[in-house]
This record gives sequence, C-alpha cells and structure tokens, in this order.
Amino acid sequence: MFNDGLFDDEFNQPLPKVETKLPQNYAKDLQALPDKIKTTTFAKLKYIQWLEANIQGGWTQKNLEPLLKVMPEVEGEKKPSWRTAARWYSAYTNADKNIMALIPSHQKKGNRERETATDKFFEKALERYLVKEKPSVASAYKFYKGLVIIENDSVVGSDLKPLTYKAFKNRIDNLPQYEVMIARYGKRLADIAFNKVEGHRRPTRVLEKVEIDHTPLDLTLLDDELHIPLGRPTLTMLVECI
Repeated sequence: MFNDGLFDDEFNQPLPKVETKLPQNYAKDLQALPDKIKTTTFAKLKYIQWLEANIQGGWTQKNLEPLLKVMPEVEGEKKPSWRTAARWYSAYTNADKNIMALIPSHQKKGNRERETATDKFFEKALERYLVKEKPSVASAYKFYKGLVIIENDSVVGSDLKPLTYKAFKNRIDNLPQYEVMIARYGKRLADIAFNKVEGHRRPTRVLEKVEIDHTPLDLTLLDDELHIPLGRPTLTMLVECI
C-alpha cells in the first residue's frame, strides 16, 4: 500500500484538510516511474483534490487565485499558478480522473531538459497570449524567445536553448481550449462556443433533453375546399441531446 505519510498535515489550515483519494490501481500504473516523479504526481493530485473540495464555481482566475493564496505547499511540487491548476484539472478530468494524466510531461515524452529549462519564460509568454487583446502565437513566441536571449546575455555561462516555433505552438494548441477562450474572448462567448452551462447534467432518460429545429419546406399547401394557398408548411424535428 502507498504510504500516505507523504501528505501528513500539508493542509491543516485555514481551510479544511482534504484526504487524498488514491486510485486502487495507482501502484500498477506508476510502479515503473522514479520516486521523484511519483512524489510530484501525487502532489499534483493533492492540490487538485484540495481545490476541488473548496472551489465555488468554475476553475477560473477569479475563483482560483484566492484559494491558491491560502493553500499551503505540498512537498514534491510548488504551488501552481491558477492557469496551471486549471490545466492540471482539465487534463485529469478529461482522462476520467486517471492519475496518469498528472505525470509530468517531460517524463512522458522523454528527455526535454532543454525545453523545461525555459518553462518560466514560456509561462510569461503565456500570460501575454491569454489576454483580451488576442495577440498572435507568433508575437507570443517572439516575446518568449527574447526572454531566453536576455537570460543568456545576462547570466554568465547560461546557454539556454529556446523551443522551436513549432514546439511552442504545439504547447499553445494543447492548452485547455475552453480556458484559453475564456481568457481571450470572455466566459460568455466561451460558454456559447462550447455549449457549456453551469449546473449542466447529462440526461438520464430518452428525450429528456432535446433541441428543436424548424425547417420551412419548398411546398405550398392548398385549402381542401376553397383551393386557395395556405402557405408553406414547416417541418419540426426534435434532436436528442446527450
């Protein structure tokens, strides 16, 4: 069994402590990984479960930032920014809460030491990208690359290699698109685009939730007795939503 002493007393105040619920098959999933990766993965799970238990509403900047300020740090992973927390949560829930989704990306994709060394600059560029002014990926990459060049010029012995534009864009494209749209277009448009409604639940019965479509037909109806045109008929269809 996993020794849950790793998380003893991390979250003792000011909000209620939340017990980490580990999946029954976690040992099988993670047994091949180094201890450091396991510790980091479980720390991310602890953060997510604590936030999930205390958050009110969606995983947005407004709701997350006050919680992150009072959330103590867990050994193995520093406290995330609100965007990182939302990204972890999105990956975790999209994978049906499989802990494997929380394994650090550099562990899943091989040696990315050069890329991870510039992650702090990527995060700064991301802050420039996720704004209502909607700058392009190209301008965000230019800003990111400039930060790396400045770092190399100002630190003796620094030889950081920036991501290629393709790798940078892939990271942007792999962000949770709903959260990206909230940041760049606002929540109302994001909800419309993703057909997302607060409190939405999946239907449990046939035709419990439907969308109605009205289509005028290219026909003209005639009165049976007077033989005068009554107008075009409309075909109404109900499409079940799942």
